[in-house]
Amino acid sequence: MALNLREKKSASLLVLSAVGLVIFILISSSGQFKEGVFGRLFLKSSSQAAESRLSTIFDFQAPQVSISYPVKGGMVRTNTVVEIAAIASDNIRLSKIEFLVAGNSLCHLSAAEKEGRYVCNWSVPKDLGMTYSVVVKASDIAGNSSSQSISVTSK
Repeated sequence: MALNLREKKSASLLVLSAVGLVIFILISSSGQFKEGVFGRLFLKSSSQAAESRLSTIFDFQAPQVSISYPVKGGMVRTNTVVEIAAIASDNIRLSKIEFLVAGNSLCHLSAAEKEGRYVCNWSVPKDLGMTYSVVVKASDIAGNSSSQSISVTSK
């Protein structure tokens, strides 16, 4: 029994639809998908869901961060406490700001706004003439992140 062209197209469409349905069921039944999309959409109030989850589904823009103090290539006094300051912003909302000096994590700050000024105190070691890498990393609620790095020298 041979199928005509219209019947072949209908049969192909039916097979593709069935495959798509199976894939959707498999993905939607996974815990990560249910918790990530369904859990956040339907378990919160509608205003929270709209702000936190729906906006992050399509958020591919990394936050902006810049170190405002100390300045790039600047000098820091040994045996003092230096306030590292950074300004960060995001198109939706920031989630955390991390400060690192010489590769060591110094401060983890939670952020719940779109922009702000963040500070972290650093006790500069007593060694003279040392060059330190200062990094500030900003992350947003969608998991996007960016960082800025500068070098400073102790005097």
